[in-house]
Amino acid sequence: MKTIKIWDIPNTVPNLEFDGDKEDLRLHCDDRYSWGCKGVRQYKKAEKEIDKFEIKGNGWIIYGSYDCSGFHYWMKQMEEPNHLHLTVSFDKEDINEDELVKIDCALDDAINWAETFAERYNYDPSPYNVTIPY
Repeated sequence: MKTIKIWDIPNTVPNLEFDGDKEDLRLHCDDRYSWGCKGVRQYKKAEKEIDKFEIKGNGWIIYGSYDCSGFHYWMKQMEEPNHLHLTVSFDKEDINEDELVKIDCALDDAINWAETFAERYNYDPSPYNVTIPY
């Protein structure tokens, strides 16, 4: 069975980036998805949905993450949407080369999920906050 180092995967699987840290056994999707909600309850529901999302393979898992500062920080203080990130985490630094096709397909599924998620939770408070010039 032929193996490949995980930091070489972005040469084969589009949309994945290696950040240069070989101690960190993760690759990150180069796309980010903005999301936001009008109220705290819906925001917490969205956070739980992200927390539950995962696609597992043999020696790897794709999951979603976000800045956990919460509703009041993103929707009120920052007045901008949060960001959803997709990450592939690996059990070890090399993986069976046959898994590359599975990772690529799973990443497509994860991107489709993230796009749908961002469409459903698409509240952006910034257009509603008008700055009055002095």
